[in-house]
Amino acid sequence: MDTDKRISSLIYRLYNRLRVRKLGKIADKAEKLKAGVSGLSNEQIKEKFRLLKKKKGRKGYDALAYLLAMAGEAFYRIYRIRPYREQYICALAMYMGYIAEMKSGEGKSAAAVISAILYSLDKKVHIVTVNDYLAQRDYDKMVYIYDMFGLTAGVNFHGKTDKGELYSADIVYTSSSELIFDYLRNELLEEKDRMPFPMEAVIIDEFDFVLLDNASSTFSVSTGLGYIPDCEPFVIAREVCSLLKGTEVSKYEQEHNSVETGEAHYVYCSANRLVYLTRKGTAFLENFFKLKYTKQKNLFFLKTIISMLEAKLFYINGRDYIVKDGRIVLINMENGRLMPDSHLEADLHTAVEVKERVQITEKGLLYNSLSYQVFFTKYESMTGMSGTIYDAAEEIEKIFNTPTMIIPLHKGEKRIDHPDLFFRSSKEKYDWLTEYLNTRTNKEQPVLIITGSEKQSYEVLELLKNKGIKANLLNNESAYEEASLVKKAGIHGTITVSTNMSGRGTDIILDEKARSAGGLLVIALNHYTSRRVDNQVRGRAGRQGDVGECIFCVSMEDELLAHLSGRQKKKFMKLISGEAGIIEDYALRVKLSRLLDRVQNDIQANLFRSRQLNYYLDVILEKHRKPVYEWKEKLRKDCFKTITGYLKSSEFDPVRFKKMFSHTGRLNILKEFNRQYEKLGRDLADGLLRKLIDSVADKEWLIYKKNMEDIKIYIPLHYAAEPNIQVEYIKICSNQMRRMQSTAMDYITAYFIHAEIESTTNYSETGGISDGQNV
Repeated sequence: MDTDKRISSLIYRLYNRLRVRKLGKIADKAEKLKAGVSGLSNEQIKEKFRLLKKKKGRKGYDALAYLLAMAGEAFYRIYRIRPYREQYICALAMYMGYIAEMKSGEGKSAAAVISAILYSLDKKVHIVTVNDYLAQRDYDKMVYIYDMFGLTAGVNFHGKTDKGELYSADIVYTSSSELIFDYLRNELLEEKDRMPFPMEAVIIDEFDFVLLDNASSTFSVSTGLGYIPDCEPFVIAREVCSLLKGTEVSKYEQEHNSVETGEAHYVYCSANRLVYLTRKGTAFLENFFKLKYTKQKNLFFLKTIISMLEAKLFYINGRDYIVKDGRIVLINMENGRLMPDSHLEADLHTAVEVKERVQITEKGLLYNSLSYQVFFTKYESMTGMSGTIYDAAEEIEKIFNTPTMIIPLHKGEKRIDHPDLFFRSSKEKYDWLTEYLNTRTNKEQPVLIITGSEKQSYEVLELLKNKGIKANLLNNESAYEEASLVKKAGIHGTITVSTNMSGRGTDIILDEKARSAGGLLVIALNHYTSRRVDNQVRGRAGRQGDVGECIFCVSMEDELLAHLSGRQKKKFMKLISGEAGIIEDYALRVKLSRLLDRVQNDIQANLFRSRQLNYYLDVILEKHRKPVYEWKEKLRKDCFKTITGYLKSSEFDPVRFKKMFSHTGRLNILKEFNRQYEKLGRDLADGLLRKLIDSVADKEWLIYKKNMEDIKIYIPLHYAAEPNIQVEYIKICSNQMRRMQSTAMDYITAYFIHAEIESTTNYSETGGISDGQNV
């Protein structure tokens, strides 16, 4: 760690200690109020809470202490336990707007309940978990606490009906994905059909997983306008790609040298998942297909070639996705969890399907889309917690303008973190693992083997089985099965093979023999690209003051080492030269670990810049939603005047209009519009125009949004030299929005002037066309 970072860390920890001490005084005061509160009846607690709720505005420290004391009494009456001081501090920290780091097993679920009670004085609260199982589990356990305060609570899950009733509750437990999908589906409805969707306060469990690890994920709800893409160009591209020669470059070479080497048709960098054609590759394609100026005139096919190369080079079956029930199911690279509702960018997803020769799935032509980062910042108050926030504190503060706070441990940490073990090859690493498990003297100690992917978990399980070692498998099965397997993982003598994310949120409870044998031993077979995720792995052992151990095993064939620069790789090889098998030298192991720390720092710095840019671009795009709605409402309010004004203005391009609608011929568009308006009569004409505005404007907005999301993917490459990519994106968005509005007006005008009346009845005063009218 350099001097500046060391100083920053010391300052952060000093301020953190002062903040904890300040909130600790409120927690201490709550402890002193315990005796007085214990004499209250259940009805009196409910009434006192109701009176506090009536007082608007932020509550003073005395009121907060009293609320903590009442919450503690509620826990005692229902569960015969009281929250401890650190849980009160965590609850207060979240209520004050901090993101709290509270180590695994320290009681985050109870802290979330207490914080939700504080927030519910003047806000409806959503408590967000990573899956439906945890939402249901925490709701079932904690609903009785809310009952004590007269608060209504509900739980959300996939397939639940009566969503309107659910979101009217004071407290809603929900998975992050189901919540954002509910919001997107609700937004697609006409305004009169939308349910109230309060976005007042949200408490996010596993904050870093939701808003950092999934920052690049965009969640989309199809409008129903779907299409099966033409797979023929992708099939051709698959065959053509087999003829192309590629050269791999390191992350460092790709970022600094822009290498084009030898006879290669394309250059690719696995570390950054980037591929681009060389001049030789472009010339080959032009000659092969007898095309000229491929990049200018055949962009679609070029993009298909690039997509197929990306699918071939960077998306590996078992690591990035699996084929399940004849379809592609993506895997989250940070934690190994399946993402059945996620898709790659449309062309890339189709390319992976064609590569695997599975059925091509329907692609939504138009979606209502949103990222977690933008969605959760829509809430009036956003907070959360995780066991591993500190390493991401700077990023969270810069992107979300939200500080973090580290909550002290209730009990001291007894886990032993061993220095990394280094091997030259994966085979040597696996040989060591099986030999260790077979020959260890401490057979009573439970072992949790953490793998980097679902594919690796199956390979390790098979390897152990072949060596006569019995083990349980905990990977991407249903969360309910996970919970059962997690309970078994703490039994003495048990060996469990798992992916990182599997079972998170459920404690591994040790039996007495396991505790006596040294607690849980975690053996991680890979370092992750993030130190924060490494810390999540370590946190599986030694929960709530338990004993435990953790060790990471690293080989030269691990994916993390692909991120080494040429200089770093040379240094790494020099350090291990002459070593065979396991590297025993302690000082050397420390040096190698420090080198990997620097690699992780480089990766996370790049990811931070990428996430920050992605967030800013998402915010820019989302901010256009409001002016589009305002434009649409203005258009609806005085449709005749607005459209005729447009047709008279310089914005209207009659040449473009007649190209779009060739059947208009030599028509004078403004005269035809006025003629049709007079023919239909004001009421019917305005009703028809409003109907057209609603359908056309909404569709054009979705097309605009999709186009701008596509541009958002490529703009960092095309504008890499620009000092401010956001400024360029704003310009592009503004230009595209003007084009979108003109296109919408053209469509509305064309549909209107060619409308024909089949039958006429009374016009509805509500602005619509009644059942008897077909226009």
